[in-house]
Amino acid sequence: MSDASTPPVLAPWLERQLARLVEHSGHALLLQGPSGLGQYPLALALAQAWLCHQPVTTGAGQRGCGMCSSCHGIAVRTHPDLRVLMPETVMLALDWPLDESAHKEIDDKKRKPSREIRVDAARDLITFTQRTAYPDCHAWQGIPLGRRATCAQPGLV
Repeated sequence: MSDASTPPVLAPWLERQLARLVEHSGHALLLQGPSGLGQYPLALALAQAWLCHQPVTTGAGQRGCGMCSSCHGIAVRTHPDLRVLMPETVMLALDWPLDESAHKEIDDKKRKPSREIRVDAARDLITFTQRTAYPDCHAWQGIPLGRRATCAQPGLV
């Protein structure tokens, strides 16, 4: 884990990808590919560039400054606007905090950290995304019907 004063170091091919992806707009981005190509450092650098309070422009494009409170929050894994979805074993190896219930179950030896992405973690991420994208679900004027359904959470009978 890097400290807040040093932005993630990226390979040259990832710097080019970062410059292209920084211009992408949206609430979520899925980086995928064979293991070991650098998706994780690229994702962290991208999050830092998007969330930084004072982004800097380099020859390779926009980067996080590494000095502001936002960059520090990313470095210490506590930024309130950043969520990651990965298996618990990977999260623990990369120093990401687990949610409180998962942490308690693992500490109480009720179960081992999962090597797969758990359904409840995916649901938590969906809820977080809905609250971020639609903070007031009652203000639906102008929101297409398909998007209204993503905000509504009907109970099952």
